[in-house]
Amino acid sequence: MYRIRTILTLWILILFPFISKSQNETSSPYSSFGVGILNQQSNTTSASMGGVGYAIQEKNNINFKNPASYTNFDSSTFHVDFAFSVINSTLRTDDAEHQSMRAKFDYLVIGLPIISRWSSSLGVIPFSEVGYNIYDSTEVEHIGKVNYRYSGSGGLMQLFWGNGFKITNHFSLGLNLSYLWGNLNSSKYAEYDDLTIYNSKITQNILVDGMRFNIGLQYRFPLKNKQELMVGISYENSLFMPTREDETVMNYRGPFALISTFDTVWLRVKEDGIKGKMKLPQFVGVGLGYKVDSRYLFAADFTWQNWKKFSDGNDDQFQDNLITAIGMQYVPNAKSNRYISKINYRAGFSYSTGYIVIRGHPIPSYSISVGAGFPITTFSSSSLINVKLEYGKMGTTSHGLIDDSYWRLTLNINLNEKWYQRVKLD
Repeated sequence: MYRIRTILTLWILILFPFISKSQNETSSPYSSFGVGILNQQSNTTSASMGGVGYAIQEKNNINFKNPASYTNFDSSTFHVDFAFSVINSTLRTDDAEHQSMRAKFDYLVIGLPIISRWSSSLGVIPFSEVGYNIYDSTEVEHIGKVNYRYSGSGGLMQLFWGNGFKITNHFSLGLNLSYLWGNLNSSKYAEYDDLTIYNSKITQNILVDGMRFNIGLQYRFPLKNKQELMVGISYENSLFMPTREDETVMNYRGPFALISTFDTVWLRVKEDGIKGKMKLPQFVGVGLGYKVDSRYLFAADFTWQNWKKFSDGNDDQFQDNLITAIGMQYVPNAKSNRYISKINYRAGFSYSTGYIVIRGHPIPSYSISVGAGFPITTFSSSSLINVKLEYGKMGTTSHGLIDDSYWRLTLNINLNEKWYQRVKLD
C-alpha cells in the first residue's frame, strides 16, 4: 500500500511541471474569438453523462464542477484522477472539407479528506483552447492575387485549490480558488504573387493571468427505499484580468516558411507591450439529481454564462449562453462477485445556445456521449478505468459559416487508495 502511494505521489510531482506548462490547442476557426473554445469543466465520469455535475456527490469521484461535492469523499481514501483524449475533427463548408486528429491533456486532480467534515482538492485543467489556420485570397487591381492566412494557438490553463465543508448531514458548501494564465497567439500573413512586392506578417501575443473563485452548494433529500434527491448550485465570478500584448510587424520576400531575410518594421514586447484588461463573464449553474441505491443515477444541469459582458478590446460580438445537459449512470450490482455486474454504464446529451455571434448569427453546439467505467480489481475495489466516446458539433454551413464536428475518445484513470490507516502486526 505504501509503495503504491509513494509511486502515485512521485508520478504526480513528475508530471505536474510538464502539464502546467502545456497548451491545449484545438483546430477550430471559432477558437479565434474571445479566449478560445471553452474546455468542459467536468471530469470524465460527468462528461460521459453530458457534463452534468452540479448536484452529484460520489465517494470516489472528484467532482470539481461543484466544490461542495468534496465533502462526500471516503473518509480514509486518497484520490487521483487524470485523463487524456484523442480527437478527430472535421471542418466543412459548402465546397470544402478538412480533417485533423490530435491528442490532448484533459486534467489532473487529486483529492483527500482533511477531517470528517472537511475535504480538499487540487488540480490543473485547461480552461480554453486556441488553434486555427484560415486561408483566403483575393484579386487586387494593379497588384494581382493576394493570399491571406490567419493562424492562432495557445489558450488558458487553470490551477485550482478547492475545499468542501459539510454543514449538516445533508447540506454542504464549497469553494474553488483558481489561478488562470496563458497566451493567446495570433498571426496574420499577406503574400503577393508579384515577387517585387514585399509580403507582410503581423504577430500578436496576449499574455493573460488572474484569480477566480467558484462557490458551490449542495443539498440532499433522502427518500424511501434508498432513493435520494439532490440539488446543487454553482457560481463563478466575473473577472477583470490584466493583459500584456506583444506585437511584431515584419516585411519579407517569398513564402514565409522559406525566408532568409526580413525587415522588422514594428516591435513592441515585454516592457513596451500594450497593457490592457480582459473581462471574463460570470457563470451560474443549477443542477438536479435523482439516485436509486447505487444502481441508477439521473441528473440535469442548467448553466447561464453572461458573455454579453465579455470584453477583450476587440469588436467580436457575443451573447449570453445557456447550456442544458442531461445524463444517467447505471451500475447493475456494485457488490456482485461477477465483474460484468460492476461495470458503470453512462450516457448523456448537452446543448448550448452559443455565445459567439458571427454576421448576426449565433453559433450553437451540441454533444452526445456514452461511456463505461471498468473497476480495477487488482488495485482497489473503487478504482476505475473510464472510457468515453463523444460526438459533438458546432456551427453550420448555412450563411457562409463553418460546420465544426468531432469524435472524441477519452481515457481516464481514477485511482482511490486507502489513506490514514495504520498497519497492525499480530
